[in-house]
Amino acid sequence: MEVMHLNEYKDEVGITLDMLLTISRCCPKLRILGVVLDTTKPSNEDMLHIVPFNNNLELLDVGWSLLSSKDVAQVAMFLAQVLPSHCKVDWKDSKDDEDSEGDEDSEDDEYSDDDEDSEDNDENTKERWDILVSILPTLRTMKDLGRRSANK
Repeated sequence: MEVMHLNEYKDEVGITLDMLLTISRCCPKLRILGVVLDTTKPSNEDMLHIVPFNNNLELLDVGWSLLSSKDVAQVAMFLAQVLPSHCKVDWKDSKDDEDSEGDEDSEDDEYSDDDEDSEDNDENTKERWDILVSILPTLRTMKDLGRRSANK
């Protein structure tokens, strides 16, 4: 299987970060993966022993995955470990989905008003995914340097 779209829509339950590792083991020829991630649950894997996706993966489309500001660094470090260096990460905002015309101003009820991320609307989440994507190359470079120095 080269293309897999599991659940890319706003109201679907996300898969955990660890489940990405299971998908990578079960689908070694995967080129495109579309999933909503549950970014609130940290990985249980030892970051030093994570087996990354093979080099075939070109796109991880995280659909409507929410991402709180407190989870950006953790999710970025995990994705830097598991994704090939050329893999693009993409997030859908309301402009990408023609069916969301009436939902653009709605917020997820999952977040309370006292939560620092209570404004988890498309714009804020898109900003956080943009930040994550912008730091991925640096984290990938650090990972590669660490592997090279370990191999010396």
